[in-house]
Amino acid sequence: MIKKIIAFQIIGIIISITTLPVFAHDFRIFCHVGPKPLFPAKTYRKMGIDAVWFNCGLPVKLSRGTKAEWISEEDREKTERIFKHFEGSGIRVFPLTSIFYESHPDKSQINRWIAKPHYRCFSSDVEDVICRLRFFIEELSKYKSFGGICLDDEPGIQAGGCVCERCRELFKKNYGIDVPAKTDFWDTAEGIVAETHPVLLWTHFQEKLIRSFYANLAAAIKEQAHHLEVLTIPAAAYFSGKQFSIPNCEPEKFVKSRRNVTLDKCHLQDYQLYVQFYMNRVRSSPSPDGWPEKVADGLCLIMTDSGVRRPNIPIFSASAERPNEKKTISVSALKRFIIQTFAEGANGIVYFPEQALTCEHVNAATETFEHFIKPLCNRLPALHRVKGKAAVLYSTTTRAFADIWRNNPIERYKHVHQCDAISYALFRKGIPFDVILEDELKSPKELEHFKIVISAGINYLTKGSADILTTYLNKGGRVVFDKTSKVKIPGAEFHEFNAEYWFRAVSQGVQRPADLEFQAGILDNVLSKLLDDNLSICRPTSRRLNINYLTDGLDMYLFIVNDDLNTNVRSNLRFNQKYSVEDFTAQKDSGVQNSVFVSIEPAGLKILRLTSF
Repeated sequence: MIKKIIAFQIIGIIISITTLPVFAHDFRIFCHVGPKPLFPAKTYRKMGIDAVWFNCGLPVKLSRGTKAEWISEEDREKTERIFKHFEGSGIRVFPLTSIFYESHPDKSQINRWIAKPHYRCFSSDVEDVICRLRFFIEELSKYKSFGGICLDDEPGIQAGGCVCERCRELFKKNYGIDVPAKTDFWDTAEGIVAETHPVLLWTHFQEKLIRSFYANLAAAIKEQAHHLEVLTIPAAAYFSGKQFSIPNCEPEKFVKSRRNVTLDKCHLQDYQLYVQFYMNRVRSSPSPDGWPEKVADGLCLIMTDSGVRRPNIPIFSASAERPNEKKTISVSALKRFIIQTFAEGANGIVYFPEQALTCEHVNAATETFEHFIKPLCNRLPALHRVKGKAAVLYSTTTRAFADIWRNNPIERYKHVHQCDAISYALFRKGIPFDVILEDELKSPKELEHFKIVISAGINYLTKGSADILTTYLNKGGRVVFDKTSKVKIPGAEFHEFNAEYWFRAVSQGVQRPADLEFQAGILDNVLSKLLDDNLSICRPTSRRLNINYLTDGLDMYLFIVNDDLNTNVRSNLRFNQKYSVEDFTAQKDSGVQNSVFVSIEPAGLKILRLTSF
């Protein structure tokens, strides 16, 4: 039986509820613990926890060149204390080594504006790290609780790429050209560009380095102890509103904040309403997909006050203000996050940071599980997302040329926010869609099942990507861009629609849920005339209902979430055809219908099973 665990990080722990047969994923949750776990191991175990992770760095040094040893006896004792605490309990322990953040001047990244080394350079030799990891593994292997290693938390490549001498020389050796200058990013004519453009070669070079760096570390870990798992938390780069925004901030000023790493593409592959970060599995061989094997979807529970120019996404309600200008997610919004992320077919749920949750949050999380998730999961088959009818095209080429900005660092993510806006608008219209990444689009066949490909702000595309879209168009497909897009493809449609309102709200640091909804309304005025009504499988009469489409390969399951935190929502659901409808939540057959009426409590969930005939 495929298993899944839904879990909640609460005051230093993640309360793992139970093992559930859902969504066709072998899923476990990791509980973050401090240097002194708050509870006896048996207490964690009673809550279903099967793994914990903790911050320790890699407390190993090399002396006399190659001999590895603990940095200090105190470091050894602090590290082993966690393993001893859980030894014999059946709970596995994962130290977070934070290799990316170690200070090694001769092995660190150099950005284009400040020569001071910072962050681990991915072209640097990893033998020193491997040597230290081997000692670390050998020392900890005496504990049966040792389950694996989480290598890093949000490692990434700095804006414009690392320009240390080592990266420069390696790039020139591989490609025969120098590292692209700022003018190559700014002055290249917009439109269709060759795959061999220096900016694109440089981008792919940097991406390959980071994949190889962690793949090599994972391979070394697996070689020494094949049973250990290797994880990382990919770079969120503060995207989708979490991105630092400082209007009129030149690159030289912003890099001082040291949060200018590049977004990992795995964050764009699935549109999810409230998810902000992931915990993912690292493969021991380089993969062009980055870290696609998600272990858990996460949410930042504390927001910086929107009056400060470094806001997190306030797309959920906040409770009373906390000290230091921070706000904590409200209890009702926490419940909604659990249910909506669950309804999206997520692999799991994880929260951060631990100190954000109160007893009220704990009670809400437990009640949500007991009344919604547990009884349903015991009856659900293995589910996965329905294939999209529409595609939102994210141009990695456009993003590559935006990596060095002029006035606001969030310009690097303008295209991300435009795709966010379109995705949200399609989501609200009940249209199943997929986000497709340009550099992973290898053949026109990958587009054949889409009725339409839509995007905005497409300023650059490679010739290969343009050819794929042209073939798709010639076979009867439809491509729609906004009129601000600079790429022109024969047969594509260019319409006047504004997908930048959400970006402007985010760039000013005052984004609110109302801004995202207003952006969707702007888009709907135009897109409703361009999108076939049959693209929507289910249309609710209320925009406060989130329609999530999952399938077991035969039937379709509508996971309907009330997004309103205060009001019971009553709505009629109109289907694109007649279905045999079962209210899976109430275990009631509704017969053959082309519409049904539902009433859902605040932040509540209803599941309908639709069978075609």
